[in-house]
Amino acid sequence: MKIMPFYIILHDDSILNRIVEESKTMPLKLKKNLFISNRINKEFYENLGENEPLIVLKTSRNVEKAKIDYENGIYNLGSLILVAYEPLKDISGNRTIYRLINRAPCFKASSLIYLFPYINYDEYIGSRIISPNILIKKIIMYGGKVISASRLKLIYPRSGKVFIEDLKRSLMKRTEKISMMLQDLNKDDKNKMIRHLREIKTEIKTLRELIKVYDVELAINLKTVKSKLINITKIVNQMMNEAMEDM
Repeated sequence: MKIMPFYIILHDDSILNRIVEESKTMPLKLKKNLFISNRINKEFYENLGENEPLIVLKTSRNVEKAKIDYENGIYNLGSLILVAYEPLKDISGNRTIYRLINRAPCFKASSLIYLFPYINYDEYIGSRIISPNILIKKIIMYGGKVISASRLKLIYPRSGKVFIEDLKRSLMKRTEKISMMLQDLNKDDKNKMIRHLREIKTEIKTLRELIKVYDVELAINLKTVKSKLINITKIVNQMMNEAMEDM
C-alpha cells in the first residue's frame, strides 16, 4: 500500500518537538519552514486550532473541489498544489519570479512556499494568469531548486479561512498601491505620465483576471476589492484621456 505523506509548513520551529513527541516520528526537512512526514498522530492534527503556527497537508488519491460557504463557516479550499523554492542566485531571476507570482492565483503559506488551487489552468491560456507549471519551469530555467506536490488537502479545513483573509488583504494592498501611484504621477510630463498609466492599466488587468479566477473557481467573495478597482479604473481612464488630449 502506497504511503500518502503529510506536508508540514511551520511558522515556528519549536512546534516540531510536539510533532515528534506526539507522532513518534521525525519529519524530514525539505527547505526552510517545510517538512514531510509519513505519519502524524491523528489526534494531534484533529485538535489543531485555526491559529496554530503550522499548516498540515495530507496527500490524497482523489481531487477535491473547493467548497466555501461563508454563512456556515466552511472554508475548504479543496485540493491544492504546493510549489516551494529556494532563493535564486540571479537577482534579476528573483525579480522575474516575484512578478510571475503576482500573476498567479495562489495562497502564500510561508516564505517562498505557495499553494495553488487545483483547477484547469488551460482555460486561462492567453490571459495574464500564471499556472504552477509555468512558475516551476521559470524557476528551473533560472537554475533554482523547486519542491512541488499535488492533490494536497488541508488537514484542518478552517485554516483555509486564514488564507482567504490574507488573500483579501494582499489584493486590497495592491489596489491601494495603485491609488498612491496615481496621486504621485507627474502631470507636467505627459509622456512619462501616459507610460505610467499604461503600466497601471496592466496591473489592473492582472488584478481583474485574478479576482475572476478566485470568484469562478473558488467562490471567494472579493466584492470590496472589485468595487474599489472599478472606481480606480474610471479614474485611470479619465486621466489617460485627458493626457492624450493634451499631447
